[in-house]
Amino acid sequence: MRRISGAIQSELSKDLAGNLSKTQYSMMMPTLGQMYRNDFMTQMMGAVNILLLVDMIMISVLVIYSLMLSDVQEQTYQFAMMRALGFQKDHVIVFVVLQAFSFSIPGVILGLIVACVINLGL
Repeated sequence: MRRISGAIQSELSKDLAGNLSKTQYSMMMPTLGQMYRNDFMTQMMGAVNILLLVDMIMISVLVIYSLMLSDVQEQTYQFAMMRALGFQKDHVIVFVVLQAFSFSIPGVILGLIVACVINLGL
């Protein structure tokens, strides 16, 4: 059986003049080839999704950083007044960190709600 299939494959790979052609024919089933293509597309889409997720995270971090930077620059005078009134440096830092959470937590909650709505298709 192996000899017969080898002979059929070698005959198929000859061109019209009887010489061996450069193209070798594969004896794979068409559905198996389609499965390989689908697997490749699935892996590719997974990689694209990961890249989009990383990009979205980077954009979120940059937006929160720019909001905090502009907010701290605007409130420099207030921080100096707090220090002059007797606040310790640690208290001012805690105030800034709490303010950062007040920017990020509503954004995370809103983002999760929007993601759920999009996933459900509403």
